Amino acid sequence: MSSTTVIDPKVIEALKDANPIEDVIGQHINLKRVGKDFVGLCPFHDEKTPSFNVSPSKQLYNCFGCGEGGDVFTFLQKHFNIEFFDAVKKLDANIEIGGEKQTRTPKKTKGTPKQIFIPSNGKLIQQPEPVWDSPKPQPVTDENWRLISQEEKVPRDRRQVAQIIYRYSETQQVRRFQWPAADKPKGRDKTIRPFYLNAGKWVPGIGETSWPAYGLSEAIDFISNQPDDAAINVLMVEGESNVEICREMGLVAVSLKTWNSEGVGSFVKSLQSTGKKIVVLGFLHDNDEPGIRKAVVVKEACDEVNFPCILINPKDIAPNIIEGGDIQEIIAEMGPEETIKRLEKQFSNPTVSVADFEEDGGGDSPTKSKRPSADAMGREIAEDYRNRLAFNNETLCWYRYEADNPGVWSPETEEYIESIIFQILKSKGIADFAPSYVTNVVKIARHELIERKWSEKPALSYLLC
Repeated sequence: MSSTTVIDPKVIEALKDANPIEDVIGQHINLKRVGKDFVGLCPFHDEKTPSFNVSPSKQLYNCFGCGEGGDVFTFLQKHFNIEFFDAVKKLDANIEIGGEKQTRTPKKTKGTPKQIFIPSNGKLIQQPEPVWDSPKPQPVTDENWRLISQEEKVPRDRRQVAQIIYRYSETQQVRRFQWPAADKPKGRDKTIRPFYLNAGKWVPGIGETSWPAYGLSEAIDFISNQPDDAAINVLMVEGESNVEICREMGLVAVSLKTWNSEGVGSFVKSLQSTGKKIVVLGFLHDNDEPGIRKAVVVKEACDEVNFPCILINPKDIAPNIIEGGDIQEIIAEMGPEETIKRLEKQFSNPTVSVADFEEDGGGDSPTKSKRPSADAMGREIAEDYRNRLAFNNETLCWYRYEADNPGVWSPETEEYIESIIFQILKSKGIADFAPSYVTNVVKIARHELIERKWSEKPALSYLLC
């Protein structure tokens, strides 16, 4: 590695954002939350009293015993005794930099979004019948209790905590520990520990071998059995428990252990190895900021290799989903059949560019200075046309007031509503936008104009899509 090699600071910041320091260090040493920070035994000197501090807000660590400190890359350098560039590759093995060449820059792409063919006739992979062999909660073993009991958020009463073991491979597993928590939006909390098999013994950590996607072998089996000319939609969710709840309603789904370009790239190669010509990955992220960050990583990694990928906003499936909500909350609200129906609808109306997806999520950009974000424009149009447009939650169809007859709401297709929004944008002097910008404006407008019940619009009761 040449000493003159310079890594773009944007790459470094993007990797830090995608790999919180507490998560990375927590894979190598046991950390206990104390207030806003984490503490543990320093890996760089012998000690019996924890003096090693990790600050999520500062994304730094510091040992008050030996004085070691730095960021996530410093930790990896010292822990593995490697150079800085090798520490960077620990977080993203696909980065190859030499001299002035840089093959991947995970930055916000604000030019013309890359257009990749997304077939509208694809179907999610469904099993012949629901599967009921998911890992079940069990009492915490003595070994695992010693591992997690010092973590501050874990209840002191061991009987409240259950453990679930999710097996990624014969030598890799994740142990999830969960308990009731009335102060959390979901009514529960958790902590997770990865384990790998080393010399016949399970030890904490991720090891040196890359992890496959959770549910990968099952997904590959079902994809391989599909007709060669079939358009196959593959659902990706966050977390092993969400994969299992999909299986219980008859859907094949996957999740990643490593949410970086290396993890995504490895998974994509597995899909491509099936030899099927039309496979589309759809990522339903959680309804929170970490979920959005993962979505950007997934989309960028897929775009790098021209692999069809769409991002599914959980609010487009369930507009009233709670903060941090995922597919479990969606299923609880509307049931398996309706959930599958709405998921498949998203594949025919995808978010096709990271640029527009990031723009909707917030942040400053040159594009934003030239035109309003899709989020702001969707809300503005919804406010201006609240008495003219509405979305029927019961029939999943748009309606327009007095489109055909005076005093009557008439159904409209999604495509026609997009054409209306397109004309509205032009009338506002907004130009040079990608098709996905219109799509995302329509999505936000739908969130604002959705009507769960039609008691105030009796004329709609006899109109169906």
